[in-house]
Amino acid sequence: MNTSPLNKTLIAIAALTAASPFAHAADAATTSLEPVFVTATRTPVPADDVLAATITITRADIERTQANDIADLLRLHAGLDIGRSGGPGQLTSVFIRGGESDHTLVLIDGVRINPSTIGGAALANLTPEVIERIEIVKGPRSTLYGSDAIAGVINIITRAPEGKSGQLMIRQGSYDTREIGGGVRYGNASSGVSLDVQKTKSDGFPTFEASEGDRGYDMRTVALRARTQLGPVKLGLQGYDADGMNEYYNPVFTFDPVTFESTRTGFDPVSHDTLNRAYAATAEAELLKNWTSTLTASYAQDSIEENQSDNIIRTIRPEYRWDNSVLFAGQRLGFGGFTAEDRSDVEDGFNSIHDKRDHEGGYVQAELARDRHHGLLGLATTHYTGFKSEVTYNAEYGFDVTPKARVLGSIGTGFHAPSAYDRFGFGGSPNLKPERSRSIELGARYLISAGQSVDVRVFRNVIRDLITVAVDPSVNPATDPDFGFRAQNINRAENEGVEVAYSLVQGPWTARLEGIIQDPVDCSTDDQGNTLTPSNCDEGGSLLRRAKQSVTASLTRQIGRVNLGADVLGTSKRADVDADTFARTKDAGYALLNLSAKVDIHRGLSLALRADNVLDQQYQTANGYRQPGASGYATLRYQFNY
Repeated sequence: MNTSPLNKTLIAIAALTAASPFAHAADAATTSLEPVFVTATRTPVPADDVLAATITITRADIERTQANDIADLLRLHAGLDIGRSGGPGQLTSVFIRGGESDHTLVLIDGVRINPSTIGGAALANLTPEVIERIEIVKGPRSTLYGSDAIAGVINIITRAPEGKSGQLMIRQGSYDTREIGGGVRYGNASSGVSLDVQKTKSDGFPTFEASEGDRGYDMRTVALRARTQLGPVKLGLQGYDADGMNEYYNPVFTFDPVTFESTRTGFDPVSHDTLNRAYAATAEAELLKNWTSTLTASYAQDSIEENQSDNIIRTIRPEYRWDNSVLFAGQRLGFGGFTAEDRSDVEDGFNSIHDKRDHEGGYVQAELARDRHHGLLGLATTHYTGFKSEVTYNAEYGFDVTPKARVLGSIGTGFHAPSAYDRFGFGGSPNLKPERSRSIELGARYLISAGQSVDVRVFRNVIRDLITVAVDPSVNPATDPDFGFRAQNINRAENEGVEVAYSLVQGPWTARLEGIIQDPVDCSTDDQGNTLTPSNCDEGGSLLRRAKQSVTASLTRQIGRVNLGADVLGTSKRADVDADTFARTKDAGYALLNLSAKVDIHRGLSLALRADNVLDQQYQTANGYRQPGASGYATLRYQFNY
């Protein structure tokens, strides 16, 4: 498609804005406060003191980009590959540093929301409007969080009950997208409450390249946080509730039993209802002057119910945690444990699964700092019903070469427990082992000047005992209900690479540049889809939907009441599976340019404009599925204090 005159004009404005971004940056003063980071250690730590590779997406980023969902925010950071099966509301996956989609743990205010049935967390159902910030840790964190934290952790933190403020917003945009939301916050030294609500509706567009007819979605979200203090005990309550309806297409295939070939004959328009919940209640107290202890009871639910049938996929997870933080001589010792139950229910026309599985574990972690030395040591054991206990660890070290330069090194392990589908679905095996990983990382961080820094990391990840469904030669396919197929721990994957992140916050300018070069390899299958026996990583093919090179950049400039911004994403081609033939193929690389502008009109009233994919690139993040073309959105927002 041709680029419209409006898009050409927007591109020209962005080019003029970005022509000399650093001309006066060196003379500008930096006024931002030092941020803290929680997810890497479970305790608030100044972001510059965190040794792990991290990303923080702020509330300012969320409002500037006007993202439709969490995935639209994540894709603007190199090394976070997104696979989306169509437009907004459709199945969406994230791959961090080449890991599988279910190797990233997703939390909402610390409550895990990954399903125990199949796949990763429901990123497409999580609205940015009720979110304060997103913290991302790259690398394993099973020591603190247990299963799924192999490639990384994404912690979505909702709006805090602080101050006396509120906001109202309304958004209109392409694909007949409409959104309305609002929230209010009140907080003092001892208590507070915040409530945010949002509703989004979009007509969407045809999900498959070969399909016709729009498929839309409807999403409603409520987020609540409250806190108070009763004597020496701090009490907290939080709730996140998102329910919606997503329309999509089911491809219809005919199967030839002689040639074993399938042919797509059409599409069935279908829809399903979704529900994602994350509730928690906490009680925190100082047992001693230097010892803080926290009890947490949480409840999470992830469910999909088909509207054209009785099919359902549901996970319910109650969990109880005890976390402790002890300070002594400037050092911190953390320890605690948890017990939880995963309840899985699946009725999908092929599988009938009803499973309850207990899991519990404990951890200990020491954060150490002395002079120019910084360290972290963590050890945990986790037990799931069905296999032996998993022991994981994290060891990190940083050395300040100069006051502005730090070198870093780390090694850590993680695991992913077999899902209910792996154990009891088609070809399922109850005796599967967990998937296991080991990651090694070296890096350096350099503070060029106030508000300007660069971070370089070299990493190597190895994942063993990957689960795949393959023919079991010991089983007779003629008498077996699964035709001789069995889920087995036979695959192996490796990834090694280097990533660079540069950031600038000075005066009216902010800039960020990130890039990654990696080689995610499936050691058990080559690029033609042939099985390698035994596994051979030198001849292995590329892991699906993960780019070997990607780069992202953002630039913003404040001019009086106007904030102008641009985001660029470029990615190389990616291995994939053809949506029709299921043969191995490659999706082409692509480059996207997004532009934004925000005008503060008067006393808390602002208008934000966003233009996505202004070059109108046609691209795919999952083979055979459409992605949005050139599109635009406008948001009117009123923020107030009382």
